[in-house]
Amino acid sequence: MFKAYDIRGVYRKEITSSFAFELGAAFAVWSKSKSIIVGRDCRIGSAELAKSLISGIISSGCNVVDIGLCTTPMLYFASRKGAAVMVTASHSPKEYVGFKLCLKNAVPVGNDSGLKEIQSLMGRTEGKGKGKIEKKDISQPYAKFVKGFAGKLPKLKIVADAGNGMEGIILEKLFKNPEIVKLNFKPDGKFPNRNPNPMHKGAMDELAKKVISTKADLGVSYDADCDRIFFVDENGNKVISDHIAILVAKQILSSKPRACIIGTVNISRTFDETLSKIGALVKRVKVGHSFIKENMKKHNAVFGAEVSGHFYYGDNDNADSGDITLMHVLSLMSESGRKLSELAKPLMKYFKSSEINISYESPKQGLELVKKHFKDAVEVNSIDGLTMKFKDWWFNLRASNTEPLMRLNAEADSPKLLEEKTMEIKKLFK
Repeated sequence: MFKAYDIRGVYRKEITSSFAFELGAAFAVWSKSKSIIVGRDCRIGSAELAKSLISGIISSGCNVVDIGLCTTPMLYFASRKGAAVMVTASHSPKEYVGFKLCLKNAVPVGNDSGLKEIQSLMGRTEGKGKGKIEKKDISQPYAKFVKGFAGKLPKLKIVADAGNGMEGIILEKLFKNPEIVKLNFKPDGKFPNRNPNPMHKGAMDELAKKVISTKADLGVSYDADCDRIFFVDENGNKVISDHIAILVAKQILSSKPRACIIGTVNISRTFDETLSKIGALVKRVKVGHSFIKENMKKHNAVFGAEVSGHFYYGDNDNADSGDITLMHVLSLMSESGRKLSELAKPLMKYFKSSEINISYESPKQGLELVKKHFKDAVEVNSIDGLTMKFKDWWFNLRASNTEPLMRLNAEADSPKLLEEKTMEIKKLFK
């Protein structure tokens, strides 16, 4: 359940109320906080676990600011006042629950930055008193903060799919001009209309159809806790996160030239080629929000991106935000006077796979198997899993930080070569 940068498990089978109580008490002791902010998503079990977590925190004598139902970016915004816990399993299937922990200013608590110590403290802390609980609504100050990232917003029609997650509680507060066509806005922990992960096969089909039928200018889809965002253009075609990252980075670099930009090892090579040409210092890092935030701080980066729809901002305490990303994309469309498809078209130089999941008993052995198979790589690195680059294609294969899977990303000069090479890798594991 203790992953690289959060905690996830099946509700009541792996994560129970007593687990949440012990986690709350341990986090309070480990963080030495006087007050901890707690928010939660709409998953079945999240309300119960949040209540137990809060009980554990106040049993240590620490106070709690309960912000109730919220998105993860809203919790990160609230963490400007202190340490915080989000009760969420992010984009995992509906039977999962979990927790994201951070210190003040959204500093992540991961496996290498405190999570192991917190785990060892669970069940070993003794209550010294009873803290106080304060309930607080942060939606208005959060909306004001996000609006500060946008220039003059165009009068567009946007189809927004909240996926019955948390985005429905905040999105309308962010806009006056753009018209919002709502899809699955009612929070529902059973996720009756689509998978909580927009990257799941078919999860964005309804959005694409709605964009076309309503003649909207673009469509956006969120995961359950809204730290990820995905786009379709006015024709209902997906715009991959690699290309959204380049567009947003260029928008930021226009006012902050030669700044550092962070990209993960599995992002398109168009990312480096495009941004380096305009003077950016591009750094490649491991996948995962704790690794990206750590490197953004280390290199004083202004922006970071993952292919999984996470976009990070230096002006947002290096935290990820789907809402800020949407503001940047809308501002770019307004300033350029161009459609999203027109902005993305020049970036379509190569052919990139979606993230392919591969089940295998031993990821370490799997990486060695692939490395021995390919002999003609011009570059090999192990920053995160295995990345091998060839003359006309490349791939990254790594173990998932959140699920028992290996994840494959590949890119090639032609769709035929891409298909051949991804099939060649997959066949190695059959």
